[in-house]
Amino acid sequence: PKGDFGLWNELAARGHEIMPHGYRHARKSELPLEEAKGLILRCLDIFQSELKGFSPATAVFNYPYLATTPELDAWLCGLVRATRGSGPAVNPMPSPSLKSIGCPTSGPDDCEEDISAKLEAFLAGPGGWFVYCGHGVDGEGWGPVRSAWLEALLARLVNTPGVRVLPAAKALALGDAGAFRP
Repeated sequence: PKGDFGLWNELAARGHEIMPHGYRHARKSELPLEEAKGLILRCLDIFQSELKGFSPATAVFNYPYLATTPELDAWLCGLVRATRGSGPAVNPMPSPSLKSIGCPTSGPDDCEEDISAKLEAFLAGPGGWFVYCGHGVDGEGWGPVRSAWLEALLARLVNTPGVRVLPAAKALALGDAGAFRP
């Protein structure tokens, strides 16, 4: 089961971010522009009517397959707070001007090695905002990680000085409020 708005409202009430991914899990970059826009608008409309407190103005639209086009991204960035699509793991720190979030992934098998390599390079680098798309746990999904591995990684990161682990929309909201100014 993939859930429904009953489950997603329950999770949102407990503090989880629930963000739109599309009305149909279609590779938007391969669709005619108007068809891709229509599917996204339908998704956003349903989210507004079914997910308590949902607002496109604070949402991050997560492209299926991380696949977009410059035209689609420019259009959608006028409707949602930001988009997440294919790109490097290291993004600029969240700020009001950040509209498109880059995000790599790896699969179809376990992506722990890829995450680890990219994360270690990031932690040794000059900084920024690290974003990665793992897509499943414990052998389920495309590019999954083991839940025990993820728990250990998160425990390590939350105890690393100078590192904060945040969901994307919360990080953007903090950036909009000036929390990440040097």
